[in-house]
Amino acid sequence: MKGNKLVLGLLALSLAMNLGFVGFVIGKNVRDQESFGPPVTHKLPRWTNDLSEQRRSALQPMLRQQRLNARAQTREIRRAYAAVHADIGAEEFSKTELIDSLAQLRTQLVASQNASHEDLINFVSALRAGERKLLARHLQKQNTRRRSPQGLPELHAPRHHGDGPPRRLKQPLQEI
Repeated sequence: MKGNKLVLGLLALSLAMNLGFVGFVIGKNVRDQESFGPPVTHKLPRWTNDLSEQRRSALQPMLRQQRLNARAQTREIRRAYAAVHADIGAEEFSKTELIDSLAQLRTQLVASQNASHEDLINFVSALRAGERKLLARHLQKQNTRRRSPQGLPELHAPRHHGDGPPRRLKQPLQEI
């Protein structure tokens, strides 16, 4: 019994020392930083890191608005997809309702693409020549991947979301 109390006491002492050390390290880091948390530019694209602080802060409101617009468009697209899925899985299948919901989805996708293009045009118009070149280099670098001679990605190329075989269902589908 006395041995258990000794082990528990040592564990409690070790835990207290570890928490104290972690608190000391965090406190030292917070004191050395100007602000706590991620850097202010963490919501900006990486290519803006090469711009001056003044220029980044000038472009930030436009980029923030574009992000808000994109979120709203994404919500609308998801609603349109949900309507298509609902029509496909409806108890009483209606071909005309599915055609209508697919037309609504297409309309939403085109509207979203047009709004994204307009936002890009407005943003690029606000950039200076050097900034446009920097953005172009970043976009070009971002879209390049090594390809095999047959045009397929090489085996050691990084996998992106959506690449590879489809996920397996946890439970097999049962016919109704």
